[in-house]
Amino acid sequence: MSAAAAAASLSLQPSVSRWRVLLRLFRLFWTVSPRLATSLCLIYAGSGLFQVAEVTLLRGLIDAAQRALQGTASLSPAIG
Repeated sequence: MSAAAAAASLSLQPSVSRWRVLLRLFRLFWTVSPRLATSLCLIYAGSGLFQVAEVTLLRGLIDAAQRALQGTASLSPAIG
């Protein structure tokens, strides 16, 4: 095995180990309280979707403001 291949396999091992620990932790958490585990997963997923929506709305506002500054559109549709 070359030195580069050995270094690559060593660099992957910590991340694989972390995923294994994360899966063990999730299994333990699920064993203790499936309802709480499910609700936390849903809350985290909703939080992520909320952030995506926020970025999408901000992008639209910035695009509208840019068009208004370039003189190709008015700013009133972006404001509301």
